[in-house]
Amino acid sequence: MGMTETLFDRLQSLESTISLTLNYRMNKTITDLANSLTYNGELLVANESVGTSTLNIPKEKALFESCKNQQWIVKALDTKLKSAVKIIDTGAVWNRNDEVEWSVNNKSEINKNSVHNIHEAAIIANLANALMEGGVLPQNMGVIATFNNQVKQLSSLLNPNIDVSTVDQFQGRDKNIIFYSCTKSVHRSEESGDRKFDIMEDHRRLNVAITRAKNKLILVGDLKTVQMYKPFSKLLKCVENSQIMKLQDDIDGFSWSFVLNNVRK
Repeated sequence: MGMTETLFDRLQSLESTISLTLNYRMNKTITDLANSLTYNGELLVANESVGTSTLNIPKEKALFESCKNQQWIVKALDTKLKSAVKIIDTGAVWNRNDEVEWSVNNKSEINKNSVHNIHEAAIIANLANALMEGGVLPQNMGVIATFNNQVKQLSSLLNPNIDVSTVDQFQGRDKNIIFYSCTKSVHRSEESGDRKFDIMEDHRRLNVAITRAKNKLILVGDLKTVQMYKPFSKLLKCVENSQIMKLQDDIDGFSWSFVLNNVRK
Protein backbone atom coordinates (compact mmCIF):
# COMPACT_ATOMS: atom_id res chain seq x y z
CA MET A 1 0.00 0.00 0.00
CA GLY A 2 2.99 2.28 -0.51
CA MET A 3 4.40 2.01 3.01
CA THR A 4 7.70 0.65 1.64
CA GLU A 5 8.34 4.01 -0.06
CA THR A 6 10.14 6.43 2.23
CA LEU A 7 9.16 10.06 2.69
CA PHE A 8 12.38 11.15 1.00
CA ASP A 9 11.70 8.90 -1.99
CA ARG A 10 8.36 10.64 -2.41
CA LEU A 11 9.88 14.10 -2.02
CA GLN A 12 12.49 13.32 -4.68
CA SER A 13 10.04 12.08 -7.28
CA LEU A 14 9.52 14.11 -10.46
CA GLU A 15 5.94 14.85 -9.42
CA SER A 16 7.13 16.44 -6.16
CA THR A 17 9.94 18.67 -7.38
CA ILE A 18 10.43 21.74 -9.51
CA SER A 19 13.68 23.37 -10.65
CA LEU A 20 14.43 26.84 -9.32
CA THR A 21 16.20 28.33 -12.33
CA LEU A 22 15.97 32.08 -11.67
CA ASN A 23 19.18 33.49 -10.22
CA TYR A 24 19.00 36.72 -8.23
CA ARG A 25 22.67 36.77 -7.19
CA MET A 26 25.22 36.49 -9.99
CA ASN A 27 25.70 38.76 -12.97
CA LYS A 28 25.59 37.35 -16.49
CA THR A 29 29.29 36.52 -16.79
CA ILE A 30 29.42 34.54 -13.54
CA THR A 31 26.10 32.87 -14.37
CA ASP A 32 27.45 31.79 -17.76
CA LEU A 33 30.42 30.15 -16.01
CA ALA A 34 28.13 28.34 -13.54
CA ASN A 35 25.94 27.17 -16.41
CA SER A 36 28.92 25.79 -18.34
CA LEU A 37 30.36 24.09 -15.28
CA THR A 38 27.21 22.66 -13.68
CA TYR A 39 23.76 23.77 -14.81
CA ASN A 40 23.84 23.01 -18.54
CA GLY A 41 22.47 26.42 -19.46
CA GLU A 42 19.33 26.08 -17.32
CA LEU A 43 20.24 28.81 -14.82
CA LEU A 44 18.70 32.15 -15.80
CA VAL A 45 19.45 35.68 -14.69
CA ALA A 46 16.36 37.01 -12.90
CA ASN A 47 16.42 40.50 -14.40
CA GLU A 48 18.57 43.04 -16.26
CA SER A 49 19.66 44.76 -13.06
CA VAL A 50 21.16 41.53 -11.67
CA GLY A 51 22.60 40.44 -15.00
CA THR A 52 24.52 43.64 -15.73
CA SER A 53 25.71 44.47 -12.19
CA THR A 54 29.48 44.85 -12.08
CA LEU A 55 32.22 45.49 -9.56
CA ASN A 56 31.83 48.99 -8.11
CA ILE A 57 35.03 50.70 -6.99
CA PRO A 58 33.98 54.13 -5.63
CA LYS A 59 37.43 55.66 -6.20
CA GLU A 60 38.21 53.63 -9.32
CA LYS A 61 39.94 56.39 -11.29
CA ALA A 62 42.22 57.37 -8.40
CA LEU A 63 43.01 53.74 -7.59
CA PHE A 64 43.95 52.81 -11.14
CA GLU A 65 46.01 55.96 -11.46
CA SER A 66 47.97 55.02 -8.32
CA CYS A 67 48.44 51.50 -9.77
CA LYS A 68 49.63 52.66 -13.21
CA ASN A 69 53.00 51.00 -12.54
CA GLN A 70 51.26 47.77 -11.49
CA GLN A 71 49.03 47.05 -14.44
CA TRP A 72 48.45 43.49 -13.22
CA ILE A 73 46.29 44.97 -10.42
CA VAL A 74 44.37 47.13 -12.91
CA LYS A 75 43.75 44.11 -15.14
CA ALA A 76 42.72 41.87 -12.25
CA LEU A 77 40.25 44.45 -10.90
CA ASP A 78 38.82 45.46 -14.29
CA THR A 79 35.20 46.48 -13.68
CA LYS A 80 33.81 45.61 -17.12
CA LEU A 81 31.08 42.94 -17.21
CA LYS A 82 33.19 40.65 -19.39
CA SER A 83 35.91 40.78 -16.73
CA ALA A 84 33.61 39.74 -13.88
CA VAL A 85 35.49 36.42 -13.94
CA LYS A 86 39.29 36.52 -13.68
CA ILE A 87 41.57 33.51 -13.38
CA ILE A 88 45.01 34.44 -12.06
CA ASP A 89 47.70 31.88 -12.86
CA THR A 90 50.57 32.13 -10.37
CA GLY A 91 52.58 29.53 -12.21
CA ALA A 92 54.47 26.88 -10.26
CA VAL A 93 55.28 28.35 -6.85
CA TRP A 94 56.06 25.03 -5.17
CA ASN A 95 59.70 25.34 -6.27
CA ARG A 96 60.24 29.01 -5.42
CA ASN A 97 62.80 29.86 -2.73
CA ASP A 98 61.24 33.09 -1.50
CA GLU A 99 62.06 33.52 2.18
CA VAL A 100 58.60 34.14 3.55
CA GLU A 101 57.54 32.69 6.87
CA TRP A 102 54.03 31.95 7.93
CA SER A 103 52.44 35.09 9.31
CA VAL A 104 49.89 33.24 11.41
CA ASN A 105 50.20 34.65 14.93
CA ASN A 106 49.75 31.39 16.80
CA LYS A 107 52.14 29.03 15.09
CA SER A 108 50.94 26.14 17.27
CA GLU A 109 47.76 26.18 15.16
CA ILE A 110 49.69 25.36 11.99
CA ASN A 111 50.02 21.84 10.69
CA LYS A 112 53.13 22.11 8.53
CA ASN A 113 52.14 18.97 6.64
CA SER A 114 48.87 20.51 5.55
CA VAL A 115 48.49 22.40 2.30
CA HIS A 116 49.11 26.14 2.33
CA ASN A 117 50.35 28.71 -0.18
CA ILE A 118 51.81 32.04 0.94
CA HIS A 119 52.16 33.19 -2.69
CA GLU A 120 48.43 32.94 -3.38
CA ALA A 121 47.68 34.52 -0.02
CA ALA A 122 49.98 37.44 -0.88
CA ILE A 123 48.29 38.00 -4.25
CA ILE A 124 44.85 38.06 -2.65
CA ALA A 125 46.02 40.36 0.16
CA ASN A 126 47.51 42.84 -2.33
CA LEU A 127 44.30 42.90 -4.40
CA ALA A 128 42.03 43.17 -1.35
CA ASN A 129 44.11 46.07 -0.01
CA ALA A 130 43.91 47.80 -3.38
CA LEU A 131 40.12 47.44 -3.37
CA MET A 132 39.91 48.98 0.09
CA GLU A 133 42.11 51.86 -1.09
CA GLY A 134 39.56 52.30 -3.86
CA GLY A 135 36.75 52.64 -1.33
CA VAL A 136 35.38 49.08 -1.38
CA LEU A 137 34.18 48.00 2.06
CA PRO A 138 35.90 44.88 3.43
CA GLN A 139 32.46 43.54 4.37
CA ASN A 140 31.70 43.30 0.63
CA MET A 141 34.58 40.88 0.07
CA GLY A 142 34.83 37.18 0.74
CA VAL A 143 37.78 34.81 0.47
CA ILE A 144 37.38 31.07 0.06
CA ALA A 145 40.19 28.52 0.34
CA THR A 146 40.15 24.78 -0.15
CA PHE A 147 42.24 23.94 2.91
CA ASN A 148 42.03 25.00 6.57
CA ASN A 149 45.70 25.98 6.79
CA GLN A 150 45.24 28.38 3.90
CA VAL A 151 42.23 29.92 5.65
CA LYS A 152 44.45 30.57 8.70
CA GLN A 153 47.18 32.06 6.53
CA LEU A 154 44.77 34.34 4.68
CA SER A 155 43.00 35.40 7.87
CA SER A 156 46.30 36.55 9.34
CA LEU A 157 47.02 38.79 6.33
CA LEU A 158 43.63 40.29 5.59
CA ASN A 159 41.44 42.94 7.20
CA PRO A 160 39.45 41.20 9.98
CA ASN A 161 36.17 42.39 8.42
CA ILE A 162 36.79 40.29 5.30
CA ASP A 163 35.09 36.91 5.58
CA VAL A 164 37.61 34.09 5.08
CA SER A 165 36.34 30.51 5.14
CA THR A 166 36.50 27.10 3.56
CA VAL A 167 33.98 26.28 0.86
CA ASP A 168 31.78 24.36 3.29
CA GLN A 169 31.63 27.25 5.74
CA PHE A 170 30.77 29.74 2.98
CA GLN A 171 27.79 27.77 1.66
CA GLY A 172 24.59 29.80 1.84
CA ARG A 173 26.42 33.15 1.85
CA ASP A 174 27.43 35.55 -0.88
CA LYS A 175 29.58 38.64 -1.42
CA ASN A 176 30.01 41.27 -4.11
CA ILE A 177 33.57 40.07 -4.62
CA ILE A 178 34.85 36.55 -4.05
CA PHE A 179 38.49 35.48 -4.11
CA TYR A 180 39.08 31.75 -4.39
CA SER A 181 42.49 30.35 -3.42
CA CYS A 182 43.05 26.95 -5.03
CA THR A 183 46.14 26.62 -2.79
CA LYS A 184 47.79 23.50 -4.23
CA SER A 185 50.97 23.91 -6.25
CA VAL A 186 52.94 20.69 -6.67
CA HIS A 187 55.17 18.86 -9.12
CA ARG A 188 53.08 16.63 -11.38
CA SER A 189 54.82 13.51 -10.07
CA GLU A 190 53.47 14.23 -6.57
CA GLU A 191 49.90 14.05 -7.87
CA SER A 192 50.31 10.98 -10.04
CA GLY A 193 48.36 8.65 -7.75
CA ASP A 194 44.64 8.05 -7.33
CA ARG A 195 43.00 11.45 -6.77
CA LYS A 196 39.44 10.11 -6.51
CA PHE A 197 39.07 11.11 -2.86
CA ASP A 198 41.01 14.37 -3.04
CA ILE A 199 38.92 17.33 -1.92
CA MET A 200 39.82 19.14 -5.15
CA GLU A 201 38.00 16.45 -7.14
CA ASP A 202 34.72 17.50 -5.51
CA HIS A 203 32.74 19.20 -8.27
CA ARG A 204 30.08 20.43 -5.84
CA ARG A 205 32.58 22.34 -3.70
CA LEU A 206 33.98 24.14 -6.74
CA ASN A 207 30.48 25.01 -7.89
CA VAL A 208 29.59 26.44 -4.46
CA ALA A 209 32.79 28.51 -4.44
CA ILE A 210 32.26 30.19 -7.81
CA THR A 211 28.56 30.87 -7.21
CA ARG A 212 29.11 32.90 -4.03
CA ALA A 213 30.13 35.97 -6.07
CA LYS A 214 27.64 38.63 -7.15
CA ASN A 215 29.77 40.99 -9.22
CA LYS A 216 33.35 39.73 -9.35
CA LEU A 217 35.03 36.33 -9.06
CA ILE A 218 38.83 36.10 -8.88
CA LEU A 219 40.27 32.59 -8.80
CA VAL A 220 43.98 32.34 -7.92
CA GLY A 221 45.99 29.21 -8.52
CA ASP A 222 48.80 27.33 -10.21
CA LEU A 223 46.92 26.26 -13.32
CA LYS A 224 49.31 23.43 -14.19
CA THR A 225 48.47 21.89 -10.83
CA VAL A 226 44.75 22.57 -10.65
CA GLN A 227 44.00 21.38 -14.18
CA MET A 228 45.02 17.87 -13.08
CA TYR A 229 41.69 17.75 -11.25
CA LYS A 230 38.58 17.13 -13.36
CA PRO A 231 36.34 19.94 -11.97
CA PHE A 232 39.07 22.56 -12.43
CA SER A 233 40.00 21.21 -15.85
CA LYS A 234 36.38 21.59 -16.93
CA LEU A 235 36.17 25.10 -15.46
CA LEU A 236 39.29 26.25 -17.33
CA LYS A 237 37.74 25.07 -20.59
CA CYS A 238 34.69 27.26 -19.85
CA VAL A 239 36.58 30.57 -19.64
CA GLU A 240 37.99 32.69 -22.43
CA ASN A 241 41.68 33.42 -22.83
CA SER A 242 41.02 37.08 -22.06
CA GLN A 243 39.78 36.05 -18.60
CA ILE A 244 43.07 34.34 -17.68
CA MET A 245 46.06 36.29 -16.36
CA LYS A 246 49.53 34.75 -16.10
CA LEU A 247 51.70 36.39 -13.44
CA GLN A 248 55.36 36.77 -14.34
CA ASP A 249 58.10 38.95 -12.92
CA ASP A 250 58.58 42.20 -14.87
CA ILE A 251 55.37 41.74 -16.86
CA ASP A 252 52.60 44.32 -16.26
CA GLY A 253 54.58 45.71 -13.34
CA PHE A 254 54.34 42.44 -11.42
CA SER A 255 57.08 41.42 -9.01
CA TRP A 256 56.99 38.53 -6.56
CA SER A 257 59.42 40.29 -4.24
CA PHE A 258 57.21 43.40 -4.12
CA VAL A 259 54.01 41.41 -3.58
CA LEU A 260 55.56 39.30 -0.83
CA ASN A 261 57.22 42.27 0.86
CA ASN A 262 53.80 43.87 1.20
CA VAL A 263 52.64 41.02 3.44
CA ARG A 264 55.89 40.14 5.20
CA LYS A 265 55.63 40.68 8.96
